[in-house]
Amino acid sequence: MYPHLNKLGIEQPQRIESFIFRREGVFDVLKVYLKKSGSELFSKSHKFKFQRSEEDGQLRLAVIQELETICRRKHEVKSRKEKLMADISHLEKVVHSKLAEIRHEIEQLED
Repeated sequence: MYPHLNKLGIEQPQRIESFIFRREGVFDVLKVYLKKSGSELFSKSHKFKFQRSEEDGQLRLAVIQELETICRRKHEVKSRKEKLMADISHLEKVVHSKLAEIRHEIEQLED
């Protein structure tokens, strides 16, 4: 049903929660966030880097269309301030999650 996502190795597109597309240097970066399953302590994400070539551009566009269909929303353009605020919020969540993971590992070592 989602052949381009399957090509990238995403086997359970129904678990996709959200995605972010941004530019990093000479690459276009797509990060796909998955819903946490019952057995997982933390939610997972997949990061894909695309070179800015015609072939990668076509794949990137097809993947984004599939992601928009799944997320049932259009990729919206935010003001610079909104984007920066969203980036800060996301970073806080990532750091909080990583700290919890490290604390959990430390607790396991103490036992």
